Amino acid sequence: MITNYMRKGYGKVTSRGILFKGNYYTCTKAIREQWFKKAALEKEWKVRIISIIEFAEVIYIVDGEGETELCYLINLRNDIYSDIKLQRYFQSIQKLKALRKAIDDGKKYSNRNKKKVLTWKS
Repeated sequence: MITNYMRKGYGKVTSRGILFKGNYYTCTKAIREQWFKKAALEKEWKVRIISIIEFAEVIYIVDGEGETELCYLINLRNDIYSDIKLQRYFQSIQKLKALRKAIDDGKKYSNRNKKKVLTWKS
């Protein structure tokens, strides 16, 4: 439901975040689906946005079914330090995902090994 305090628009998914009205945003869905990495490696794309007038700290992405995802402002300055900081942030997310996968794979492996019981016949 769009009220008088909201406006519709379009943002762009980039390697630095979701660009809307000169600000960059991020959300759980974008991180989980690696949008920023895809934008860097492949191509940037547009997303539908709902924003609250005079409140730039959050926006909502609207998907094809009309579902919304809350996105938060990323504080970025236009300098090299902020680019490095953002790259480290995304690298740490990827490392955490790899670690979680390794732990899950290790649990599966150890569970398989626990099922094998050696018995000696004389």
